[in-house]
Amino acid sequence: MASHHRSSVNYPPLDGSLFLPELLEFNAKHNSDVTFFVYDKPDSNDLVCISHLDFYQACHRAAHGIRPGRTGADKEVVALIGHSDTILYQTVLMGIVFAGLVVCE
Repeated sequence: MASHHRSSVNYPPLDGSLFLPELLEFNAKHNSDVTFFVYDKPDSNDLVCISHLDFYQACHRAAHGIRPGRTGADKEVVALIGHSDTILYQTVLMGIVFAGLVVCE
């Protein structure tokens, strides 16, 4: 669980040199314990915090589940259709990207 507050955040370059996968990697390395997502814990008054590092690692686990061993052709288009919460949806979406595939929403 990540901390809600942190006194310093390392910001990525905003010159367009990093695309979304690289931005996630930057934050996983330089802001690993900074909170990225927060949600209410079911049946509790507690909040659950997901750090940049936690999210980045989850995206890579999703990528491995989507395309184990990176078999098949890169840049194949994958349609993402489903009913899920935001965190799961974003994790799977980035997992598809990290797997070398193209997301069609």
